[in-house]
Amino acid sequence: MRVLGLDPGSRTGWAIFDNDVYIASGCMTLNEENYKGGGWRYLVFKRKFLDLLTTYQPEALVYELVRRHVGTDAAHIWGGLTAVMKMICEEQQIPYTGYEVKSIKKHFTGTGNASKELMCVTANNKYGTKLDIKAQEDDEADAIGIAEMLYQDILKIKL
Repeated sequence: MRVLGLDPGSRTGWAIFDNDVYIASGCMTLNEENYKGGGWRYLVFKRKFLDLLTTYQPEALVYELVRRHVGTDAAHIWGGLTAVMKMICEEQQIPYTGYEVKSIKKHFTGTGNASKELMCVTANNKYGTKLDIKAQEDDEADAIGIAEMLYQDILKIKL
């Protein structure tokens, strides 16, 4: 099963796994200053998200489910991006689910309060032949952990 992991935000991390094999990952930058207005971020995300779906044709999607944001702007951005993502998944009949941040970190690193650096080190250690994620690129590492976690849950269900 091909799975797309997504860490929605101003820097949206994404990762593709197919049958527990890492395929690709990256980040899309959605900073508002690059666009003409507040709504442009969501239009650009929609286009890039559709490109990911077309290119990799995932059978399921999992995303970082944030229950609490420190900043109001970050909460609004996350809500807008996940709304666009869910709408497209509904239209294309792609099943989706979210995992809470602490669960993702615990699964991926063994500790629920893992730092950004530890998430990046873990991603590089597990998939390092294809990666060199720096600490400032933690959104990509998060997406890798998210996608890997969904696949592991699918295996548990099948067993």
